[in-house]
Parts: sequence; C-alpha cells; structure tokens
Amino acid sequence: MIKNNLNVSNKYSNDPNNITGKALLQAGRFLTYPVFQVANAVTKLASGNIRPGKSPDSPIDDPKKTSSLLLRKITKVAIVSVFLIPSLVLSLIGIPLCIIGNMFCAEASMIKSSCPSKTYNPKEGLHIMTYNTGLMPNYIRNINDLRSSNTRAKEISKNILNHQDVQPDIICFQEVFDRKASGHLLENLKENYSNIVYNVAPSEIGLNSGLAIASKYPVLDIKFRKFQNLAGEDALSNKGLLRVIVDLGNGKSATIYNTHLQAKTGEKYNKIRREELRQIQRWVSADSSTSISKSKYENQGVFFMGDLNLSIADEEGKIKQDQSYEQGISALGKKFHNSYYETHDIETANRNKNSTSVFTGIDQPDSLLRKEPTGTWYEGAGSNNRKFWGSSTWKDNPKVANNCIYDHQFIFDPNKQEKWASHAEIRHLTSITKTTQNSGLSDHMPMSVIYKEHAGFEDVLNDLESMYIGKPHLKNIKLLFDNIKSCKNKSPFAIIDHHRKFILSIDNNRKHIASKLTNQEVTEEELAHIDYIETSLREIFKINK
Repeated sequence: MIKNNLNVSNKYSNDPNNITGKALLQAGRFLTYPVFQVANAVTKLASGNIRPGKSPDSPIDDPKKTSSLLLRKITKVAIVSVFLIPSLVLSLIGIPLCIIGNMFCAEASMIKSSCPSKTYNPKEGLHIMTYNTGLMPNYIRNINDLRSSNTRAKEISKNILNHQDVQPDIICFQEVFDRKASGHLLENLKENYSNIVYNVAPSEIGLNSGLAIASKYPVLDIKFRKFQNLAGEDALSNKGLLRVIVDLGNGKSATIYNTHLQAKTGEKYNKIRREELRQIQRWVSADSSTSISKSKYENQGVFFMGDLNLSIADEEGKIKQDQSYEQGISALGKKFHNSYYETHDIETANRNKNSTSVFTGIDQPDSLLRKEPTGTWYEGAGSNNRKFWGSSTWKDNPKVANNCIYDHQFIFDPNKQEKWASHAEIRHLTSITKTTQNSGLSDHMPMSVIYKEHAGFEDVLNDLESMYIGKPHLKNIKLLFDNIKSCKNKSPFAIIDHHRKFILSIDNNRKHIASKLTNQEVTEEELAHIDYIETSLREIFKINK
C-alpha cells in the first residue's frame, strides 16, 4: 500500500516534503537543465524536423519560410556545438544530486482539491476514460513528432473541462511524464476533480511510471506494482500497474487499474507484453480474493484499462499477421471482458446496428464529417510518412488508423456475472483554443466508457414493458421482460443476447428442445421487437444536456 508513503496536498508538486531532499533535487535539476536543452536540440536535428507536430520542414515553396527554417537549424547546431561539453560536465554533478534528492520523494502524490466529491448515481452510471497524453520531456516528444507538451497539456485539460455534461468521473492517464506539462494538466483538472493521483513510483535515474488518475470520487487506497522485465527505452521508466479504490458513496466502492505496457513492435517486445499481462492477471485475481473482498465497502466492480500497445491493426490500419493481439488477450485471460467489443465489431471496429454514438457530435461540433473514430492512433503520427499529420490541412483530415486500438478498457468478471452494461467510444478531441491545428492533442485518442448496472435501466424497462401489455401473441417478449426483472444483478443486454440466441436455437431445433417456448411461433416480428428493446435501452447512454 502507498498510503503510508503518500504526499498529499491541495496543489501539484513533484518535490519531496523533506527540506534536504527538496534542496538537493532542485539543485540537481538546475545543473542538468543545460544538458536536457542540448538533448532537445539534438533530437530535433536527428529526427529531421525542428518543428515537431507542425508543418513539415520541406518542401516549402515560400522562400521566407525556407530561410527561417534554415536559420533555426544553424542555431540548433551552434547550440549543440557550444554547450555540449559544458552541459555534460554540469550534468555529472547534477545527476547524483537528482538521484539523492529523488530518494526523499514519496511513492506517489495526490492532489485533494476543494471541489466537492461526487456520489455515484446508478441512473447516470460510471463514466471512465483512458488517455495516453504523450506528455513527454522535449527530447522524447520530438522523436514522437508531437507539439509542445506544455501547450498540449493545457489543451487537453481545457477540452475535458469545457464539456461539463460529458466529463468522465474517472480519467486514467498514461505518459504523464514531463514535470511542467503534468503540472499544467493536473492543476487545471483539480477544478472539477477532487482526488488526483500522480508522480507514481518516481525514479532516481529516469522517469516515473507515467500513470496518473483523476477522480471525482474520494480515493480510499492506492497500490502500485512495477514490471520487472522492461526493455529498451522503457527500462528508463517505472512502468507498472496502478490500482486505486474509490468511494462511490453509500458504502460502495469501485476498483480501478491503470497501466501502460512495453512499447515497440517485434516478437521480443510481444513476449514482454504477454508476460506483463500474465502478471496483471495474477495481481488482479489476488486482489479480488484478498484485500478487496475484506473491505468494509461493497465493491461494485473492477475495471482495468490503459495503453496495452496491443492492436489488431498496425499504425497504418493494416491487419497484423503476427497474432500478437490475440496472444496478448489470451495471456490476460478469460476473466477480463473488453468493453469496446460489446458495441463494436471486432473485425472492422464499426459500431453495431443497435447502438449509436454519444460523443461524436459533442467532440466534433464544427466538423462536416463527424465520424466516430475506429482506432485510437492517428495515422502519420511519429512516422516518416506523416501524410496529413503535422500539416496545415490536418484539422480537416485527421486520419485514424482503422482498428489500431492500443487503448482498451476491460471489466474483470471472474464469476461471469455480466453485471455491467457498457457504452464504449473512441473520442477525437481537438483544440478549442485555436482555429488551426497541425496535429492532435496526443498521438493517441482517448477511449470513454459509460458503465451502467441494472438499476440504471429500470425506468425505461418499465415504460417498454407497458407497451407490450395486451399483446398475447408476443409471449416470448413477455418472458424476456420477466427474465430481466428477475435478474437484477445482470446487465439487461446480457439477458437480451442470451434470449435472442435461445429463440433462434428453438426456431432451428424446435423438435429437439423442450421448454416453455417449444410450441410458440417464433417470428421475425419477435426478433424485430427484441432489436427495438435493445436499441431503446442503448439510448439511455446518451447525455441529456
């Protein structure tokens, strides 16, 4: 548990409370600042783009712009040449100070703001977002072809806060690495989020976990487990699994897991991700059977999410042939159920016919296309083939790599209770502060999921049931409503799905099945009514503004 080593404050701070540790850390940061500026210049030059996330350096027809970019490159080269050796010398003094200072840091920090906490309402449901923000230090985000982390952090927070009616109750962030950018993001969010967990597992020699969780509900408990098998650049960070338990009110709680798995492609990294998923499966299962079950709170659900770096398609939208997604999901196990594919086709990522978009019109009010994204990765981001990414026409052509879904949400349901219904949607958030935008707020798009249990559907179920009074020829529909009402701990959609399959099986095997339905006429009309009931219930997920 982290609660015994937790830095709690009403404002953002990455410094230790200990005066000595704080002084050492600040001195180390001051002395290492020049070498990071040099690294920033080097990575811009090495990537061939000194304006990451913006219009490409070439070809440019305007001679004035060409001259300006050439002058920038000359300036960068001069900075590197003059300051490289002195900055390295200073860093030899600064890095040990940072290492010692970081040893005084808490295992995690939490902002407890003055805004009131929320109490869970089953009719509203539980809205959770997972979002890889790409808030990297400059020398890393240059390689990823992302605009200023500070600028994007402000844009992300303003975008989330701008639509109060669709604000997530809980946001699980990944890649919240850059210290200043993290401050901009989280300080802004504390206006509406009462508990924000951040700077989890700070590292003496590198980056922290990059994980943060903003919650409108009080946080009861925090736990972090570090992965032991990271490779490549990921070994510089403390990636792992972050767990928080939140107080929903009225003696109820929910458990939220946030993670970011090993990056990069290839069998070496696929193998690491599979082992990380097996670790997660063991950790979550152990929590479920021990500490969580002993809590004085009634646990309403266990939700797992994050950037898994696993997808069916690659970053160009082409279906992968290596089966890495299927193998990864198999490693995670059958106790985890992907919320996205409750309402989307797994092969195309298109939304199913009985479900409609909730967020598209809100997130893209000025777009002529208003198309729900079918992937969480922007095509061209961090690629040599940028396409529209980083161009002046990107805002009108924000291409998405179809079915490249790295960011997932799962329900942990070991006993197959099927308690929660979910509406999942990938969201294309855009800058609300600029008329032009060369690239995204991140290279990833967030995924929102609204979870509802049986109690959230009762009013509409009663209204729907009343429509079928006096229609004795639709006895199958009456039986459906009876089943839904008698199973208050199960999602209505799970019952509808089972009922639809059962009716079809009776229609196909009438002579071989003995049941109440055996002698009833199964008609296309009944199946159409089942579709109508499902569609009507799905409409409840829409936000009433």
